[in-house]
Amino acid sequence: MEIGSLFDVKDKVVLVTGGAKGIGRMISEGFVRNGARVYISSRDAKACEQACEEMNKLGKGKAFAIPANFYEEKECKRLAEELGKREESELFLYPWARRDGGEGRERAAGVVGRSESECRAGC
Repeated sequence: MEIGSLFDVKDKVVLVTGGAKGIGRMISEGFVRNGARVYISSRDAKACEQACEEMNKLGKGKAFAIPANFYEEKECKRLAEELGKREESELFLYPWARRDGGEGRERAAGVVGRSESECRAGC
């Protein structure tokens, strides 16, 4: 196995919760720079849009904003519906916003209507 294929994210679909600011933003940028289709979600819609605008100037991948508040079930469902409309391929989850005691990965997997074992979770 070659190292390039081991860490290749080109054309992968990634959801990064909390991906508009701080470390989550750096994670999102890394995916975009390496060719992934990155969906950024956080409660701050303006920050999501700004981050995507800036990241889309970086290179190979593409960033999209779908703001949502994971503490509200209707927002989680809206995010899942929107992702379902846009993507059918395997989804890689990077639930960075984890202020809920470590349940972010399970919550994010539930949001997209897949069990955690059906998603490749990044953290």
